Amino acid sequence: MGKEIEYVEGDILFRMKSGAKLSALDQLFKGNGAKLAEGPDILGMGRLELSTSTDIFTVLRSLNASGLVEFAEPNLVDRAMYPPNDNYFNNGDQWWLNNYGQDPP
Repeated sequence: MGKEIEYVEGDILFRMKSGAKLSALDQLFKGNGAKLAEGPDILGMGRLELSTSTDIFTVLRSLNASGLVEFAEPNLVDRAMYPPNDNYFNNGDQWWLNNYGQDPP
């Protein structure tokens, strides 16, 4: 309780409701000072970008109340809570976990 959330400033993730028209959602975006940055993809997921002067929580309330989206939320920042406690990983014995595309023979 009482913790603040960490999110990407000016980014909103949303999922359109089945049957919702993108044109109706586009009108809502423009009315809130937002623009479509990505999507919606095959799952209906998309991302909005807001201008720096726009309050993200006002836009979130508007989107969620519109009936056009299943949800709209800030683009949250996710961080690992703990470093790995695997000694073999930490000392480099599991080198293949850091294999980033070397060409095999």
